Amino acid sequence: MKEKALTVIFCGGGTGGHVFPSLALAQRLREKHAGSKILFLGKKGKLEEYLAAKNDFAFHDIACCQFPEKGIADFFRFILRTLAGTISSLKIILREKPDFIIGSGGYVSIPGVAAGLLTGKKVYLLEQNVIPGKTNKIFALFARKIFTGLPVSGKMKLRDKWVYTGNPLRTNLKLVSRDSALRYFGMNRKPFCIGIIGGSQGAAGINGVMPEALNLMKNRDKSQVIHIAGRKCADAVIKKYRDFNIDAKVLEFIDDIENFYSAIDVIVSRAGALALAEISYYRLPALLIPFPHAAQDHQKLNAELVSGTGAACWLNEGEAIPPKIANALDRMLDDAGLRGKMRASWEKFYRTDSAGRIIEIIEEDMNGGKKTV
Repeated sequence: MKEKALTVIFCGGGTGGHVFPSLALAQRLREKHAGSKILFLGKKGKLEEYLAAKNDFAFHDIACCQFPEKGIADFFRFILRTLAGTISSLKIILREKPDFIIGSGGYVSIPGVAAGLLTGKKVYLLEQNVIPGKTNKIFALFARKIFTGLPVSGKMKLRDKWVYTGNPLRTNLKLVSRDSALRYFGMNRKPFCIGIIGGSQGAAGINGVMPEALNLMKNRDKSQVIHIAGRKCADAVIKKYRDFNIDAKVLEFIDDIENFYSAIDVIVSRAGALALAEISYYRLPALLIPFPHAAQDHQKLNAELVSGTGAACWLNEGEAIPPKIANALDRMLDDAGLRGKMRASWEKFYRTDSAGRIIEIIEEDMNGGKKTV
């Protein structure tokens, strides 16, 4: 039976961790409900605008502001920008009449989610991390369901609303043969290939130390590197690898991410929820270096959770000096049995078709608790 077309609004953005799960869910909705109208409300010039356009989704720029940190001026700026964004969102919601609204957390989602609640629309939230952010904690009181990418820690109000589904993954993720993936990068096979990724905007703390760390490895000459450095850092990273004469492919960004993950044996990464979801899909032994300024230190908590199962090892950024990184990577590369155990441990975190499961729960909720067929 043909599924009816829907109108759905996604609110949020700013970072890949907020944008990519929403994008994956939107893609899955469009597949299941052909002809649906899907809109993204976010911040102009950010990742959400680029990805919405690239995937033929409508995008609307909405005023928003980070939570005030200090001073009365910051407080009033937050109130005024959020109020302006909420009014704009109200107009869009009243015009488009969405069936439901999805908030992906973070301050960018506040105006759209607030407007949705004010108009009585059904609101669902995506919480990517092991500890919920401030925005989702507030809106969880009023949302229908909160879908979590990792098991949520701590005592949560209305615990039955929180559903552990895993983070939705982009539809282009698939396993490519190692040889095919290496050819994509113009690389030949060596015993080992190390992947480095710092996040959608690059990670200066990782980019700055990795070339020297790889130069110190025992397995230096047996290894090649694919390093996604971000647009701001790529040129400087390329120069460092050349100075050390290391076989490295440095990229600003990559759309065909399946080739990156399929080409590598181990990965060095931040510990954001999106990165962990994708690493779990490919079951990659990982060295995690959490972003130290993440809200509520959630990346450290994410890293502790996955490393506690043996899927990864991790270092605080302050401890992530080249000799320690080199030792951690050599330990993984020297021990095939350890790598096998790390891969197996990712099974605890991978959830099959998270996007499909989320849609199924939403449909059931909208249908008065009855399962759709």
